[in-house]
Amino acid sequence: MKILLTRLALVLLLIAISAGTAYLVARNTGGATGSGLDTATQPPIQTSDRELVSLSEQTIMPIYSSDGTVVQQEDGKSWMIESPITPQTLAYRYISAPVGVKGRIGGGPAGFDCAWIGLGQAADGSVTMQCAIPADITVVAGLPATMVVQLSEPITAMALPITAVLGSAEQGQVVVVHDDGTTEVRAIQIGATDSFWVEVTGGLTEGESVLAVPVETDFHTNTP
Repeated sequence: MKILLTRLALVLLLIAISAGTAYLVARNTGGATGSGLDTATQPPIQTSDRELVSLSEQTIMPIYSSDGTVVQQEDGKSWMIESPITPQTLAYRYISAPVGVKGRIGGGPAGFDCAWIGLGQAADGSVTMQCAIPADITVVAGLPATMVVQLSEPITAMALPITAVLGSAEQGQVVVVHDDGTTEVRAIQIGATDSFWVEVTGGLTEGESVLAVPVETDFHTNTP
């Protein structure tokens, strides 16, 4: 039953996770410096008017999706999905084999088991992930495809919304808001993540408030 529920969750969350991961990727591509944040449509406002969040207990489903293509394997008979890992800082999370992988072919079959092959390297040197397409799935080279990867079993942990944390692997930054309204850029340790939550393993205590959606300037100045 546990395996069935996990597989069902993967299929049902395919579209939602794709959208959520795209947001996470776009927000974190700039790395810990915050250079990847888009502030064009987010003018500075007073801290008192900003939404605040604090640590809360959440169930984290470590599922990620990545769009890729159908590629023929070296044996000349089998096929696989090859997808880039973006941002590359997430590649570290794929060193260990995931607990489950689902595949989807653009305009074709979806939700099928796709056996994990491992990490690969694209022509430009970037890291990719690969999974083997079942023999009964008819494909041709170059078809668009998506991999949905569950890195581990769901966990319950103290977490923040992904919008509050800058960073994607082991370390991140948040903007702590003190009782007097001043802010502090705080380095934190992060664990499991999904498209909605980030586990916080150190650097922040219960009761402390952080900006729910910090912008780039928040990581460079203290705002009363």
